[in-house]
Amino acid sequence: VSCGNGRSTRRRECSQPYPQHGGRHCVGRRTEVKSCNLRPCPVDGKWSPWGDWSACSVSCGNGRRLRRRECSQPYPQHGGRQCAGHKLELQSCNVQPCPVHGEWSQWGGWSGCSAKCGNCWKRRERKCSQPSPQHGGRQCVGDRTEVRSFNLRPCPVHGKWSPWNVWSSCSTTCGNGQKGRRRECSQPYPQHGGRQCVGDRAEVQSCKLRPCPVHGKWSPWGDWSECSVSCNKGQSTRRRECSQ
Repeated sequence: VSCGNGRSTRRRECSQPYPQHGGRHCVGRRTEVKSCNLRPCPVDGKWSPWGDWSACSVSCGNGRRLRRRECSQPYPQHGGRQCAGHKLELQSCNVQPCPVHGEWSQWGGWSGCSAKCGNCWKRRERKCSQPSPQHGGRQCVGDRTEVRSFNLRPCPVHGKWSPWNVWSSCSTTCGNGQKGRRRECSQPYPQHGGRQCVGDRAEVQSCKLRPCPVHGKWSPWGDWSECSVSCNKGQSTRRRECSQ
């Protein structure tokens, strides 16, 4: 051998002289062997079995895991060759997409007012789009729409009539008279430029009770009549009527 433990041999011949004419053969061994120990032989390295895979570097979204082996069965020695190949092996793992939780966009602008006066309601919206939920991710938390009240100038309040009051008593106790009733522009009163009530505030109506008593009055006296006699004492008369 060129290295390690070997053997060295040597030979001799039973030839000086050869046995002849019934002479005996040489006594002893023809070949002699002895051990020889040179420098150690090179030992080439060989890989151990692969170890277990490591945990994945991420739980989702295309991670990596690795496993190792050692050039130890045996280790390279005395100038032997290193193991051929890689000590580490990488592999993709958990390649499924990660859940993407939804996040709200910025609020949009307020809508136009729902009224021109008084309390105005405006609304604005936002979207669950920055990003949108994907792969089982959570929806955005909170309201998509916001509504808010804004105070504008007071609205005009147009006046409206109250109910009519009851009729007053007749202006006379007999004959033709008048009675009236009123209402107020108060339900509600006109405010903030609102219109006044349309129509009359007061209403008058004729009322006719029993005929009034008419007291008799004398008409003017009539002319005197001629005297009842032409001489001495006589009488002259005149008349009036209870007709006025």
